[in-house]
Amino acid sequence: MTRPRCAALLVTLLAALGCGDRPRPTEAAAAPRARATQDRTDIAVFYPEPIVSPCDGEAIVLQGTFHFVGRVQSDAQGGLHLGSLGNAQGVSEVGLASGDTYRFVYADAFQTNEGANRAGELTATLTFNVIGPGPRNNFVAHLLVHLTVSATGELTSEVVGESLECR
Repeated sequence: MTRPRCAALLVTLLAALGCGDRPRPTEAAAAPRARATQDRTDIAVFYPEPIVSPCDGEAIVLQGTFHFVGRVQSDAQGGLHLGSLGNAQGVSEVGLASGDTYRFVYADAFQTNEGANRAGELTATLTFNVIGPGPRNNFVAHLLVHLTVSATGELTSEVVGESLECR
């Protein structure tokens, strides 16, 4: 999968989690030792852009449900901390040319920390395995994104690592 497609998948999943602009915690929520809230979300996904297998070049379409468990916590200084873990539940892919069915195994971790001054950092890791018929149709992809943003909203550091291999 190319870097733009990996990034597009990441953006799609983060948007589904609602990780855009969010309200600041109220003063009551920012009390010392504020309790974290946890939420479970199941999202039915049809990713419109086919994923192209690096092993044989086949375009495959992804569909199914992703399961996310999220945590939101505010701290005594007015900071906001969000995290989530996700995995795929019964997600499959179908090869557009062959009609072959592929199994999609996915896991992610997302963490963001934002101070009261709006400076913050975000780290996301995604790993997915695509398991196809036969010995040469399997591949694994890893994506790591780490961003740091200043209080003025300026991106001050960006680390993006990715790997893709046939197995």
